[in-house]
Amino acid sequence: HNNSSRSDNPFIAINCAAIPENMLEAILFGHEKGAFTGASTSNKGIFDEVRAGNFREDLYYRLNVFPLNTISLCERADDIIPISTVLLQRHCKTAAELPWLDESAVKALTDYEWPGNVRELENVLQRALVLHENGCITKSDILTDILSTTMQSRVDQDTRLSEVG
Repeated sequence: HNNSSRSDNPFIAINCAAIPENMLEAILFGHEKGAFTGASTSNKGIFDEVRAGNFREDLYYRLNVFPLNTISLCERADDIIPISTVLLQRHCKTAAELPWLDESAVKALTDYEWPGNVRELENVLQRALVLHENGCITKSDILTDILSTTMQSRVDQDTRLSEVG
């Protein structure tokens, strides 16, 4: 820094080891509101600073090995069920434990906006694995937004959880 053309500017150290691995990319490259739990606002990230001359362009290109443009889950409704299947398989020890998604569950999953993307979907499916009965996940097992559920469904779910626990 002292020998660079920016030596008159402050040196800003980033301790990447102190940043949780799952947050490093969001902090460096930026993120959209709702991209992950706790992302209440959009953030341009440190590397948008290349254009402003605040981040070394050569370092940006060293780190930018393979850029990926992704589409949010709400824009890929056809992918929701295949992704759900993989996530359910991940959380079931055997194929025999893998529950069936009935039509009401499929509709609930594909109609939802998924502001938390795949991480939110995984959390919803983990809850459904706890709540489902008889090897079938139904709409009543899909809790996408606990605050929007009716009081009756909360009572039903609490009863089912107490029976499981």
